[in-house]
Amino acid sequence: MSTEVNDRRLAQLFYNSVKEWQSETNSSLIDLLFFQRILDIYGLKATDPILSRDVEILKRSLVTFLNQTSETHKRRLREHEEYLQRIVEDRVLLKDRDFPYRHKDVEKDVEAFRKTYWELKNELFAKVEHLKNV
Repeated sequence: MSTEVNDRRLAQLFYNSVKEWQSETNSSLIDLLFFQRILDIYGLKATDPILSRDVEILKRSLVTFLNQTSETHKRRLREHEEYLQRIVEDRVLLKDRDFPYRHKDVEKDVEAFRKTYWELKNELFAKVEHLKNV
């Protein structure tokens, strides 16, 4: 069964989406690295043991997100990008036509990543704002 032209066009659209998601991910990580530096600076103001503990827990959450969650996410995007690129370049036969479903799964992962990112960023912002006023 040969692949239809529309399948390649759809794969190209999906590929473009993945490139946008990769760019968004990189921007998100740059944001979080910025907040990490600010938290390190303002975290020095935390003299109260409970506040210090909260800052350390937040720092560990941030490090886990940066080192594990984001790396897993970037790898998944990279793998999906390579898969779609093979389709676009006519190196993969689409006899099972599963690439839209794969893309939907990756899209769900992107949404979960975004949600976690925004929750963490909001928590970091709130903690930094609190520390500024200590």
